[in-house]
Amino acid sequence: MANRFIRAVDDGEITTEGELRSAFRALALATHPDLGAGGDGSAAGREFMRVRGEYEAAVLYLARGAGSKRGGASRGGASASFDRGLFYADLSALLKAGFPKRPRHDQERRKYARLRLNLRSSLARLEPLTLADPLPVFDAFEAALLELKDAGTEDCPALVGRIRSLLEDMIAYEACGLTPLRAAIAIEYSALRSSCDRPELLGFVELMVGGLTGAPLGG
Repeated sequence: MANRFIRAVDDGEITTEGELRSAFRALALATHPDLGAGGDGSAAGREFMRVRGEYEAAVLYLARGAGSKRGGASRGGASASFDRGLFYADLSALLKAGFPKRPRHDQERRKYARLRLNLRSSLARLEPLTLADPLPVFDAFEAALLELKDAGTEDCPALVGRIRSLLEDMIAYEACGLTPLRAAIAIEYSALRSSCDRPELLGFVELMVGGLTGAPLGG
């Protein structure tokens, strides 16, 4: 199936990130398995993931196209302004590549390193908008997750999975803005804080949760 959002961008029906987000929101309401979508839950979940993947690809497509039209790269250098949509698309791409992980093969390592660099570039542009440098926060978060994966104890994979799922829900909320999803995120984050005694695991998640209100993630 062709990417329906990119097709709409090419046809001129979608020209801004706001219009793209509105188009995604309409489909998300019908397909997200936690928001009362009709039909089989697993089928709805697969369709929502497909829709979200198309949306994330379209965010990058629109941002890069807009950047070339204005005569500048959408990512820019260290002085470029923070691009909220691009940040979430970069985070989603890194999660889909298996974050957190240690790639085993050269080709996989190069691809993963590029995706990781994209996300860290977005975070570097976020620094003037926050009280703390977000890059060490992310690096400590990544290192703690890798340590959990390496530990091999029974509860570690479940905790890593919970954190990944929470980040994925934040990405989905950023795209669709559905209040029930935000409430579910708040509940899960509160439960995670109550059960986790490792601050390095919570720092980046807290930064993300704060971004749901528009700050500190450049809103």
